[in-house]
Amino acid sequence: DLCPDIPELDVLMKDIGDLAESGARYTEMPHVIEITLPMLCNYLPRWWERGPENHPEQEGSLCTDVTSEQLNQLLGNIMKIMVNNLGIEEASWMKRLAVFAQPIVSRAMAEMLKSHFIPTMEKLKKRCGKVVAEEDQLRMEGKTESDEAESILR
Repeated sequence: DLCPDIPELDVLMKDIGDLAESGARYTEMPHVIEITLPMLCNYLPRWWERGPENHPEQEGSLCTDVTSEQLNQLLGNIMKIMVNNLGIEEASWMKRLAVFAQPIVSRAMAEMLKSHFIPTMEKLKKRCGKVVAEEDQLRMEGKTESDEAESILR
């Protein structure tokens, strides 16, 4: 109640979750990518360190109730947003977001491997396979054209 203009954490987390689930692109949410997510990536780990999971003896007298579940939820949504935007031409924001997410990645639960990291890697593997196939096709077309040009010159 001290500052009614500052949104509550639950509202921010829900908004980010909704965006991640909707498949939204960067162009539909630059304010979330450039402002909200970096802010949460910076502050949530700090509040988590001061929260009930790290100070159970002070339960009830703590100024925060940020949990590792919230950290994992945020990281999972960041990964979904990145997967939703794979293949776009200009994605320097992904590098920046990856840097901001480092404090959360280092605290990720093992379940994140199965639920988010492995599926993301599988999608990246498929996308890489498509790119390699396209490159091979272009290489073959270029070789065919150069063979034709060479035969014309003879």
